[in-house]
Amino acid sequence: MASPNDRGLRLLTALEAQWAHHGGTLRGKLVVEQQTDANKAMGELLGSGSSDQRIQSVERAFDIPVDGRGRGRSDFECIFMLAPDPITARSWRPLLVFHMIGEVPVYATSAINDGVINTRNRDLNGVVFLETPAMLPPSPAGRLGRLRALGRDALVMAQHWQQALTTENWIIKGQTGLLRRRADGSIARALDLATFDGAEVRALQ
Repeated sequence: MASPNDRGLRLLTALEAQWAHHGGTLRGKLVVEQQTDANKAMGELLGSGSSDQRIQSVERAFDIPVDGRGRGRSDFECIFMLAPDPITARSWRPLLVFHMIGEVPVYATSAINDGVINTRNRDLNGVVFLETPAMLPPSPAGRLGRLRALGRDALVMAQHWQQALTTENWIIKGQTGLLRRRADGSIARALDLATFDGAEVRALQ
């Protein structure tokens, strides 16, 4: 699932390429053009919408209520929720639950975490995402936590640049993750897995 803006489409394109590179298969994708249509679109993608329609058809045909609940698709193993911000993620996640995804894992980017302890984050409980160490407990980082961590790590990396030139191994455990220099001179980061537990973020071991 992705948003129709430039960043959302770039994330979707990158995910498709990397997923295929690692041998994965996409069973379906949804670009949420309008938030007001998200519920119907998810029902169609996940199969619960057509199942509910069949139940309603039986009820109309026999003029009796049917004690049943629609079933969604079962041909997929996870969902990537590429929400652009926490507000969008909090609106998408309950809809996924409503459409009966059961215990299917839901993954997201760190865009769903703004660094603020908020009771509305309960709607995102269980969603797994990658996060910089600076945004994880025990110290709440706030909205600017990633930028401050980036500045600190830039300074540390500059101080160890000669060491970085001699190896492509992970050499610095920074505030933005484990750091190393690639052969082309760019910096690679390894982030931590995290999820929401109540109103707060917690690291996944």
